[in-house]
Amino acid sequence: MQGVKGANNMASCPPACRRQLVTTHLEPLFQALDDGALLLTVNRRLAGHLRRAYDGRQQAAGLAVWATPEILPYGAWLNRCWSEGREALHDTGTGTGTGAAGSGTPALSHATLLSPPQAEVLWERVIAESPEAARILHPLGTARLAAEAWEILQRWRLEPPRDDGALSAESGAFARWSARFVEICLESGWTDPSRMPETVSAWFRDGVLPPPPRIVHTGFDEIVPQQAALFDLLAGMGTDVSQHTLPDTRGESFRTGLPDEDAEIEAAARWARHILEQGRLEPQSARAQSAGAQPAGSGRCGGDDRHRRAGPERPPGADRTDIRRCPRARSAGRIGPHRETFQYFTGTAPGRCAHRARRPRSPATVGAESPPGLHRPLAALALSGGRRG
Repeated sequence: MQGVKGANNMASCPPACRRQLVTTHLEPLFQALDDGALLLTVNRRLAGHLRRAYDGRQQAAGLAVWATPEILPYGAWLNRCWSEGREALHDTGTGTGTGAAGSGTPALSHATLLSPPQAEVLWERVIAESPEAARILHPLGTARLAAEAWEILQRWRLEPPRDDGALSAESGAFARWSARFVEICLESGWTDPSRMPETVSAWFRDGVLPPPPRIVHTGFDEIVPQQAALFDLLAGMGTDVSQHTLPDTRGESFRTGLPDEDAEIEAAARWARHILEQGRLEPQSARAQSAGAQPAGSGRCGGDDRHRRAGPERPPGADRTDIRRCPRARSAGRIGPHRETFQYFTGTAPGRCAHRARRPRSPATVGAESPPGLHRPLAALALSGGRRG
């Protein structure tokens, strides 16, 4: 696989220079997208960022319409390959494989891909039916640990331990649970999500899926053996697979102590206005970030993770303290009584910031992750074939 190197540290660059370097560094990605390449990212956040950056580049070029670029998170691309492979097997009537969690062979066209909650429920079932169940105090926690261990084995392409009598009690139990987990998936026509790359690889190898002409992946701290095997297979089939290294845009983190709450609010407002005057942050983002003041005497963080990466300068007199020792600001509602001060220093519209700051955050808001146990009853119901009770 080919690699594309670029600037590794831009923290010392001025803000305007840093933005220009980031835009310049992304241009090879954009040119690959113009040529029809598939861009795979490590997560949805990076995919959305690159998609917006690409759209901005097209608009700046004066284009009114353009083809939607193929920018997908790695997991979303695997899910798309799974759906396309099942449809291809169904249309051709060649879905004769024994889709399995442990075989790595093509799945039947009617096989079911388990979701992570469903796989966890299956691990619970395996453990509950095992001889060790009576001695386990926390079956749910044990099932989660077993599922995590199984996923690590698959990602690193390691064989599960064999129950040959030489293992410890814990390793022997996990070996038996793993064998039973694979057996149930084989019998039921289920595909474990951690084994989906093996099934997709087999479909590419057997001609069920056509290999993409070009793939560029970016944002991965490390390509695990499971991913590397899939990329190597596609490269051997003629796909141009390359890696794009994103620039390191981490800025300097700081913490400063202030005498009281009023001083904290004023310092936050001055800092936000300084960022706005440099043109490095949209007004709405600055208002939301500056709203997170801490209680008096606890210190003030110099920006959250997102804006800290953009490299905000340290205000004069700020103490150089490790940001990891600074608790995240949580009292956003305190900005309400000080909205006049905030509006004076930042020039924001009256009332808008205070209204936003008083709005409480809730796990039920759009974009928030669901509680871990929310999908468990649905997963259990799906694995039982829709039977309640």
